[in-house]
Amino acid sequence: MEGAILINASLKDNDIRNENCNKNVLHTAPSYRMVTDALIQFLKKKNWTKLLLISGVTERDKQFSDSIKISSKRFGLKIINEKIWDFTHDFRRTADLEIVKFTQ
Repeated sequence: MEGAILINASLKDNDIRNENCNKNVLHTAPSYRMVTDALIQFLKKKNWTKLLLISGVTERDKQFSDSIKISSKRFGLKIINEKIWDFTHDFRRTADLEIVKFTQ
């Protein structure tokens, strides 16, 4: 459609911004980089400079964790450990015990 404007109201992918962005697309949702920049700035303000990064296994989880890495480096925070949560937990344990076991 010539002259039509497309509004991106929910997709946060970084790769559809900047060099891959079409001129007729208006992004109203913040990208993962925008969200992680704000989160890392908040953590820095709280003086939480050492981070444990837990990410999922989907493509969007990978994009978000990559954005966290970029933002933390940009604002001087250090990721001291990184783990993948693959959702294969033991249902006999409660969620509280599962988190403790995973982060040890």
